[in-house]
Amino acid sequence: MKNRKKFKSKIIKSFFLISILPLLIISSTSLYIVFDSGKKNIIELENLAIDNASEKVQKFLNEKMDVFNLVLSGNANDLKEIEINYLSYLNDLVNNLSTMAGDVVEISYINSVGMEVVKIPFVGAPKLNNVKDREDFRTAFSGQNYFGEVIYENNMPLIRLASQIESDDREIIGVISDLVNLKSLIKAVENIKLGKSGYVYLVDENGKYITGSRDEYLPPDKDLSGIKEIKSIIDGENKENSVKIYNNPLQEKVVLSGKNISGYKWFVISEWPKSDAYKTIYNILSQSLAIIAITMAFVVIFGLFAARQIIGPIKTLNNGVGKIAEGDLDYKIKLETGDEFEVLAGEFNKMTDVLKENRQLRDEFVFIAAHELRTPVTAIRGYLSMVLDENFGKIKDEVKKALTTVEKANDRLVQLVQDLLEVARSEAGKMKIESRPVNIKENINEIIKELKSLSDEKGMKINYKGLDKEVMVGADSAKLNEVLTNIIGNAVKYTVGGGDVDVYHEIDKDKNALITRVKDHGLGMKKEDMDKLFSKFYRIQTNETSKIEGTGLGLFICKEIVERMGGKIWAESEEGKGSTFSFSLKLV
Repeated sequence: MKNRKKFKSKIIKSFFLISILPLLIISSTSLYIVFDSGKKNIIELENLAIDNASEKVQKFLNEKMDVFNLVLSGNANDLKEIEINYLSYLNDLVNNLSTMAGDVVEISYINSVGMEVVKIPFVGAPKLNNVKDREDFRTAFSGQNYFGEVIYENNMPLIRLASQIESDDREIIGVISDLVNLKSLIKAVENIKLGKSGYVYLVDENGKYITGSRDEYLPPDKDLSGIKEIKSIIDGENKENSVKIYNNPLQEKVVLSGKNISGYKWFVISEWPKSDAYKTIYNILSQSLAIIAITMAFVVIFGLFAARQIIGPIKTLNNGVGKIAEGDLDYKIKLETGDEFEVLAGEFNKMTDVLKENRQLRDEFVFIAAHELRTPVTAIRGYLSMVLDENFGKIKDEVKKALTTVEKANDRLVQLVQDLLEVARSEAGKMKIESRPVNIKENINEIIKELKSLSDEKGMKINYKGLDKEVMVGADSAKLNEVLTNIIGNAVKYTVGGGDVDVYHEIDKDKNALITRVKDHGLGMKKEDMDKLFSKFYRIQTNETSKIEGTGLGLFICKEIVERMGGKIWAESEEGKGSTFSFSLKLV
């Protein structure tokens, strides 16, 4: 059984290595590729959204600045005349700007020395200021377009834009500056979405929130520079093509990305809730895992089925070999697999037939040899007994001593012949058992008397405690005596260094049986010796047992007799603490 399980484990392990392990490797690789591709798709979508927002912002600001790029015809040295001549033009310009841009709040014309010449629209007499130190004038007059910080009025984002006015010969003769409403930019950015709930928003170089597609997300003009993830984008430390996940100010776990708008000091930030961004990936992964699990389950089931197809015939062969090993040579292994296993089973059956034939020949030889030997050894015993009894005349003491040794040797030979005959009869099925009600107490007392000389010789006693009432067991009285002689005789022989032998009974009511126990105080046995105790020709080999005579067949014969009488025999022992031999017989 142990070897079969080990072989089955080897098959399953081999199948696992051949099929499941590669499947796991391929599946893991596929899942990694799916997950990695999904992350790359998230990055690409965020980059597209960011680029889209950047283009809209650039387009919006460029269109506004195009309106302010004015070239006026005239003499650049006569600024006052130009100012007066163009006042009516500027008034028309305001109307045109309002029509073209739609977001002009006010417009000022500032001359080359920084004097605000006109502020349109007029409401009575305009109040003109000197703005030469103002940043928008200085930046625009230096030849660069000016983009101011975003300010909020009535929760509406505004930005001051300023550009130079040039003469025909490209001299800067003035500056136009105005506040532009970012309402149309908000609408443009609001339309940019990522998935179902992703959004983008704008921040300036100081981390101030400008606008975005989710204005309720933050109050206007909120400072985001304290968030290290956003600060890293402003500082240019954000790695491209990498997924960064953080908890935003609303404590939402989002996928973050962002970059600078080329040519401006604004930054586009995208935030995509992780649950939404990874939803597609998770769906694909869950479906893939389900398919992998189903595939693996199928592979495992198929593997177990295949293993069973292999193990089944081996199990049948193993059971057949076990039957043969137990001596059942009539057992036939039946396999109809149509492969090598069936051929092997047929060879086993042929081998069994040969073994059966050889055993029959052996048993017949042993039976005949033992039977033929019994007559001469019995005759030798008889004549030796008569010679020792001096029936043929007086003999010398030294001759008598020698003949006594011969007699003992002959007795051992007689016992061996009898045991061989008993074994041959048992294995040939010729052992005759005639069970009838027997009073076991009488048999035990008779055997104790026969063994008294042996126990007295060793200075020990055989104590027998019978039951309070008479009981009868189903047994062959003569065969029962053989069992008792062997077991009690062994208890006496194997008791070394003192101690008595106890014989007593117990009744097993559940099995309606009488248990007879023979306990000695002898050498005891190891567990590995007990496993072979009732085998043919087995004797425990120690320094103490080597001096004790025996054939190694006695306990085997006892087992055969007891089992043929419908009982059971066993032993309990501990090394150095003696042994207890027990056998049970049915009560009648």
